[in-house]
Amino acid sequence: MLGLLAPGWLLGLTAVSIPLALHLWSRRGGRPIRVGSIRLLLGAPLATRRSWAVQDPALLLIRSAVLAVLALALAGPYWAPRIASTSRWALVADDVAGRNVLVDSLARAGLVVYPADSSPALEPPQNLWAVLSDADHAAPPGTRFDLFAPQRLRYFRGVRPAIGAPVEWHARGAAGSPSSGPVTRAAARLVTMFVDASRTDDARYVRAAIEAAGQATGIPAIVTMGTAGGPADWIVWLSSRPVPATVLERIHRGATLLTDAGSAPPSDHRSRILLVDRPADAWLARRSDEADSGASLWSDGSGRPLLTVAREGAGLHYRFHGRFHPAWSELVLRAAFPEALARIWVGPDSVGSFRDERPIALSQLLPTRDSTAISPPTQPPTGRRSLFLPVWLLALALFGVERWLAAQPRRNPA
Repeated sequence: MLGLLAPGWLLGLTAVSIPLALHLWSRRGGRPIRVGSIRLLLGAPLATRRSWAVQDPALLLIRSAVLAVLALALAGPYWAPRIASTSRWALVADDVAGRNVLVDSLARAGLVVYPADSSPALEPPQNLWAVLSDADHAAPPGTRFDLFAPQRLRYFRGVRPAIGAPVEWHARGAAGSPSSGPVTRAAARLVTMFVDASRTDDARYVRAAIEAAGQATGIPAIVTMGTAGGPADWIVWLSSRPVPATVLERIHRGATLLTDAGSAPPSDHRSRILLVDRPADAWLARRSDEADSGASLWSDGSGRPLLTVAREGAGLHYRFHGRFHPAWSELVLRAAFPEALARIWVGPDSVGSFRDERPIALSQLLPTRDSTAISPPTQPPTGRRSLFLPVWLLALALFGVERWLAAQPRRNPA
């Protein structure tokens, strides 16, 4: 495919008119002169009249070609292989209403349907994040994905993948369920925060993450600063004081408690943070070395627990072995923090629940883009070759031919 780096230089092609004008005006008619005798003029060539006819078409053609090739060389010509058009793959959930009709229409439109066959209803349903990840590995570079699925939490489980291909979401209703009608939303949860005066910054990060998790999961969060005896579904204790008995009693009755390192002595600990089975783009700077027998949810690069959970009566106790502050870790500054906290916010009811019809926000549903798989926009096309030197040599060759023709003797007209 031929291209030009500076197409504005093609305006120089207008210079081709210069040789044409010179050729048309090169022969002018003679002027009558009164003489006494023409005997001495019999051997002289006859005077020519002004004529619009081209006297030397070969020389005119060569001179015009020299100017045209020079203009083309200045325009920066190059040759690049033709790039194939971007392919599009359609990913259709197994239990989308009217799946067969949708797949047929997508195939007629030229999209590749992945996977091609429809399996029966799954228990639990198809995990579309895993399907997207598999399709991203199988598709050729430059593929775009169109995802057709119900916008419900039960179709997306595990860790949200990072893929290189762009994804366009098309919400479709599930088979056997009404496409219209009210959607049952989960009741809001009351969150009570107890914060020391020195932990106000920590509280801001935790509150913002909890509110974002509530919006993403469809379980709203009502965050307040309350008293130890007040009602609460979640209690966030960011204090160096020990948790009072009234709060512990509330946890035993079914509430959830989140605490940080508190007054435990910290130590410097430079390490990456692992959220479930995926490394976060954040580093841990300090942590508490206090022992904990709970189940590990987050850990550092050495495998030591960073966030643990333990059952206390009917409730849960999450212990964070650090502080929610940038001086302790970069996690609170990353998008991975509210995403990881959203998994905790949903709670055990989302594990293995294949009838979870809660809607999920589009920003949390689509996979993240893998920036390492995207070529910089300023990168030149692969295999592009400049044609400046060959065109320039062609102009020199034509100029040499023009000089040779101009030096040839011309025959006088009869």
